Amino acid sequence: MMRILLFLATNAAVLVLISVVFQVLGLEGILAENGVDLNLQALLVLSAVIGFGGSFISLAMSKFMAKRAMGVQVITEPRNNTERWLLETVARQAQSAGIAMPEVGVFRSPEPNAFATGMRRNAALVAVSTGLLQNMSADEVEAVLGHEVSHVANGDMVTMGLIQGVVNTFVIFLSRIVGHVVDRAVFKTESGYGPAYYITSILSQIVLGILASTIVMWFSRQREFRADQGGARLSARSKMIGALRALQRNQQPEDLPGEFAAFGISGGMGGGLKRLFKKNKDVRALGNMLTATIGPTTERRLFDFGIKSDMVPQNYRAESVTAAFADIDVKNKKILLPRAREARPVLPVELTKMGAVVDDIPVYCTLAVRDNADKLIQLLEDKAVDLITLTSSSTAKNFKALLPPEKFRSLLTDVTIASIGPITSETAQKLGFKVHITAEDYTIPGLCQAIQQYFT
Repeated sequence: MMRILLFLATNAAVLVLISVVFQVLGLEGILAENGVDLNLQALLVLSAVIGFGGSFISLAMSKFMAKRAMGVQVITEPRNNTERWLLETVARQAQSAGIAMPEVGVFRSPEPNAFATGMRRNAALVAVSTGLLQNMSADEVEAVLGHEVSHVANGDMVTMGLIQGVVNTFVIFLSRIVGHVVDRAVFKTESGYGPAYYITSILSQIVLGILASTIVMWFSRQREFRADQGGARLSARSKMIGALRALQRNQQPEDLPGEFAAFGISGGMGGGLKRLFKKNKDVRALGNMLTATIGPTTERRLFDFGIKSDMVPQNYRAESVTAAFADIDVKNKKILLPRAREARPVLPVELTKMGAVVDDIPVYCTLAVRDNADKLIQLLEDKAVDLITLTSSSTAKNFKALLPPEKFRSLLTDVTIASIGPITSETAQKLGFKVHITAEDYTIPGLCQAIQQYFT
């Protein structure tokens, strides 16, 4: 209620202020001297009635129109566990937010989406798409529901209606003044209105409406941030972060035409394309994109999916990819990096410095295991191991985690350590490994060749 009173008072104050300014500056007298007979006070009132009337009629019809336009099926009696969970989750969040239970509905759409609407906080509608339920986890959906419930609790629909009403008022008001001035002062229409008034008013209203929409969009962006915070409170911060990342992952590949998709290793690349296939799409969705791969294995794996890599660096490490981009203008280019969660930040950081817009999306992660740790330790104690291969930095970290810290050095005495490349060697050395072999070709065949040369 306070929010409504505040905006109404603000709007009234602005209207009064403009009237006073016009009178102090003598604008009405100047217009009259030029034959512009315009009652500004009456125009202000009329503009406010039209501006706020249109805004609040739209708000009053928002639930009805949303249900009809989006085909929302309101859940009255849950037909399955998913619908039952949706009702229970929204009920719990609404109670925590201090609002009445909204109507809950589902609409058919392959894309993850959700919205909240309604003229009153205690008579709102929260709806989610089938794509959201299919492509996001329960925790992520819970956070999205919290986001929408927060919109309702914050009174965002009414506030947006008020802001739109204010914007509408001044767009109508100013466009009519422009049309009136042009019609009277330029085209010298003496009575009534000529074609110039209507044409100029309409054109001015379109231009001013576009400019004024930036105000509405700015506020809309701010309310989204507030709703994200509310969603985190009603669910959990980690769930809200997960939901935002999931929404990023589910953005359409077509939104990146003519840009780079940089694939890390074949595991991440294959997983990303499998998600694409699950969305009933194929490699044609990547037709306008360029691709860069790290290493021949990833290049071959990409080709298995029917995609030829546009860039393969000479050395198979992130720094080499960055160097390969040095001769390409990537400023404002959108680059997607689907890769391991544990990957080093070198590539996204350097590409960002070059002016690229980088989406660094983890598509898989490396998990440590404890299986057979006792057997491994026993083999090392029995001196039954001659060589240990480290194929990545995470391999080195997780291998060390399996060994007792107090026995680490003694267990590796007289054991040869072979690393797949300089980055892995550097990590291993920092962890306390003594690296004897570092492959020059950063691939499994290159590592095997380095081991063979070492022992011959």
